[in-house]
Amino acid sequence: MHWIVVWCVIVGSSSCKPSEEAPPLRDPGAGTKRKPKPTEVPTPQPTKPIKPTIPQPASDPAVAEVAGLAVAVLVDRSGSMSESIDGSVERKEHIARRAISKAFDATKVYAAKRPDYPVKVGLIAFAGEAEIVAPIEIYSEGKLLDALDRIPFAYGETAIGDAIGLARVALMGAGMTRKHIIVITDGDNSVGVEPKQAVADVMNDGIMVHVVAFDTDASKFAYVADNNGTILSAHSDKGLVKALQQIYQKKILAEAFEE
Repeated sequence: MHWIVVWCVIVGSSSCKPSEEAPPLRDPGAGTKRKPKPTEVPTPQPTKPIKPTIPQPASDPAVAEVAGLAVAVLVDRSGSMSESIDGSVERKEHIARRAISKAFDATKVYAAKRPDYPVKVGLIAFAGEAEIVAPIEIYSEGKLLDALDRIPFAYGETAIGDAIGLARVALMGAGMTRKHIIVITDGDNSVGVEPKQAVADVMNDGIMVHVVAFDTDASKFAYVADNNGTILSAHSDKGLVKALQQIYQKKILAEAFEE
């Protein structure tokens, strides 16, 4: 226990002084932990799922078009393309690549007839995503065949609508008056933009769409015909070669070189 002694001297009035300084007055609130005010957390609001959007072609600056032909060939490399078709042990992806390379042979024959008429061809592969494996450029057999060899093995989902949207952007920047998309697929769209909407949009841009239903029911692509496009079926190696010949050589190339 500590004692504080106080001396008082009376001289007309009293005055008292402590023997040591008194401690400062204590703040009643000092030394106590004050709980911070709770932070108001906003109640999360439900959000609508993001709808896939189709890539839009660049419009600034505008690409000047000249008389010529631009073709984008879209080849399915989804998981089902790793399977074989009835009566064959060869994978569908290999059959498709060989058929495409044969179709390309007709290009140089037509191009030799009219060197002044530019022909641009590009290649897009798609599974869960679409990618350009050969940009749409003046036809080069060597570049296109190399691109076919670089396509990854079949795996994953099927993004037909996304592939069409990607081709749309590439074709609108190619600067050719005639623009075509050829789709080779064996399945249904399973991810990304709905192909029905993608086809309607590219048709509005003056791009023609042609689909080869390879080892699958062609009726699922009826929306292509509804937009004045072409649908053909193929259920064999020879059937796919014939379908591509009919679309690419007898229709696209023949009509372009007749103008």
